[in-house]
Amino acid sequence: MPDKKGRRQKVNFSAYVLTFNNERTVERCLESVRWADEIVVVDHYSTDHTPEICRRYTERFYQKEWTNYRDEYNYAAGLATHKWVIWLDSDEEISEEPDFENSFPPHCLHGSPGQAKISETSLHDPLLIDPEPLDPDELRKRVREHEGDVLFNKYWFDVFTNPNVGPVLDELDPNVIVVYGVALDVCNRYAVEGLSARRPQTRLAVVTDATRAIVPDRGDALLRRWRERGVALIETSAALGMSGAISEEPAR
Repeated sequence: MPDKKGRRQKVNFSAYVLTFNNERTVERCLESVRWADEIVVVDHYSTDHTPEICRRYTERFYQKEWTNYRDEYNYAAGLATHKWVIWLDSDEEISEEPDFENSFPPHCLHGSPGQAKISETSLHDPLLIDPEPLDPDELRKRVREHEGDVLFNKYWFDVFTNPNVGPVLDELDPNVIVVYGVALDVCNRYAVEGLSARRPQTRLAVVTDATRAIVPDRGDALLRRWRERGVALIETSAALGMSGAISEEPAR
């Protein structure tokens, strides 16, 4: 990541994993993130060899009773000591030969090819907002005074795991939000459905030729469902001429 003078800086990563009786899969998972500067494992009192395996990979091994996914993710993320965090299920892995079911490429990690943007979507003077909760009033003031783009970091696929998204949206109060990028059935799904639930007054549009699903059938089903719920399905040409994009006939 460049610093204020444009010099390249090392980015430190924490990886965290939740486990319970995953002795068959957890070693491959942890091996795939051995490059991380820190590995944090939160185990829920496994009764197999999971703890023994995990302790071979990290000293940051913790055990606690299970509550719910949200609280467990937040607890594990809170144990991480680095700003940049990657989370994996205990049966997933990062791989150079992914199957896109249980293994994935480092597709959106900072510095990876999948994180790069084409020039047309490059950010202009981005205001970087990390997932740590900020004072809502101070955050709104920063957004009002900022003239560039806004970039949210997140702990997981769901952008709303960053608690600062809500106050920023309240301040900007957009009439229309356009969603594009990948993957349609992962990050985009969380964005569209999260926005639909939190901002029913905002018109949503998905750019169908600027997104792709990992599982095509699942992506098609999502697009059909969203269209039935009033989400506009548009193409890039319409998105570039936003004045008429949302009123046009949705893409089929």
